[in-house]
This record gives sequence, structure tokens and C-alpha cells, in this order.
Amino acid sequence: MKPLYLTLAATFMTALLSPAEDTPDFKALAARAGSGDVAAQLDLAHRYRDGKGIAKDDAEAMKWAHRAADRGHAEAMDFIGFAYLRGAVVERSPEIAVAYFKAAAPESAQAAFNLGQCYFGAQGTEQDIPKALDWWKKAAAQGHGRAASTAAMALLSGEGVKPDAGEARRLAERAAELNDPSGFVVLGEMQFQAGEFDAAKANWTKASKLLPTGPTGHPAQPSASASAQPRHMRVSSTSTPPTSKTNQGGLNAASPAGRRDSPTPARRGPPPSRC
Repeated sequence: MKPLYLTLAATFMTALLSPAEDTPDFKALAARAGSGDVAAQLDLAHRYRDGKGIAKDDAEAMKWAHRAADRGHAEAMDFIGFAYLRGAVVERSPEIAVAYFKAAAPESAQAAFNLGQCYFGAQGTEQDIPKALDWWKKAAAQGHGRAASTAAMALLSGEGVKPDAGEARRLAERAAELNDPSGFVVLGEMQFQAGEFDAAKANWTKASKLLPTGPTGHPAQPSASASAQPRHMRVSSTSTPPTSKTNQGGLNAASPAGRRDSPTPARRGPPPSRC
């Protein structure tokens, strides 16, 4: 009779050597994606991109993202747009990125935020800060916390737009409601300037629990870089930018705010001129 520890070891090694493609979960996901389920297609794109439970494959990631995007999936368009913006999966082309963001923005808060970043930083388009502010505000209205805090900083500093302390305060409060670290920072600063010291301290304390603190004890603000998509992968690919389904008009988007992982010092003005 084989000792129990040898049986367990053999089972463990078999699990390690079994490709993820052979697991029931992956097969079911691949079947849904192959049948045209756009959510499953984007899920596959993420898994291949990140190597999540499967060998990383940039070409497969883009293939499945394009399939979903070609059927109008807004988050898939944002996925592809970010790839072109950063040169993370394909040759960098901010112009193509902007086209994808414009097509996705009416239905994706993340894409709307990214489009605002591009207008602010003149990436793939001429700089237009009022348009950037407009898209940030639309994204904020649909639950994008980082967009709300970014818009608040722009209105507070008046960089490229008319200053509006009242609207800045409203947007900062919106960002705080959405638990955005930068929202707590900028709202705390506005409260401090207004003499609301206890409220300011409370919000800065919340920010410090969400972000690392520097030698002075002040929480670092996250970067305003576009999207939360990881910046890796590079394969040779070409793409025809989508046709925007809207002009710079209304937005009906819903997407969770992206996380930021590149800290920068807290500042009053809008983010650095890049998207």
C-alpha cells in the first residue's frame, strides 16, 4: 500500500502540472466567451493579461478584448484604449487610445475619466481643460471617486478653468463619499482653510489609513495616471480605432473607480499634465 504522504504529494504535483485550460472553471469561461458572452470575453482578456490562473498571453488578451469591444462592450474598449495609451500591449498610439475612450465614455466611468486625463494632458488630442473637467464630472456623477477629486482640484486651483470653490467643495465631498483617498485629502484642506479643523483632521486621518504616509505624517496622494490597468505586456498588433458613438455630450456610465499605485505629494492643483 502506498504511504499516505506519497499519495498526497503525487496529487499536489498533478495539480501543479495541470494547465488551467483543463480546469472546469476555465473551460466553462472559455465556452461562454466562444459563444459570444462579452463579459466572459473581457474576463478572459484580464486573465490572459495578468496571468491569473493561466499562463500570461498578451496576444490572447488582446484577441478577446477586441472581440468584446467589437460588440460594443465599453469596458473592453477602455481596456484596449489604455493599452494604446501606455504602449502596454501594442505599439503606443495616444490617438487610437482617445478614439477608444471616446467610444466607451458614454457607458464607462473609467473611460470617461481617462478621456478627461487625455484632454488635460494633451495626449492624442489638443489640450482642452474645460472638456477634461466636463468628462471628470460626468465620471464622478457615475461613481468614479478619483474623477471627483481630480475635478475638485481643478476647480479649486482654477488651472485652465474658472475657479469655483463651491463646486470644488461639492465634488470633494462626492469623492469622500466614494472613499477616494485624494478626496479626503482635498476636502480636508478645504475644511482646514475654512476653520473646520476637527473635520479636516478626521478626513486626513481617513486618508492616512488608505495611503502610506511620508516623514511629515501627511498622506501621499495617488497618481492621476489614466486607468488602473497594469502597465505590462507588449505584442505586435494593429487596430482600427472605433467610431465614437457620441460627441462631447451626455454620459451614462457606470464603472468602479480604479485604484492608483504611484504616490505623489499632496497638491492643491489638478494632476500632472499627463493622462
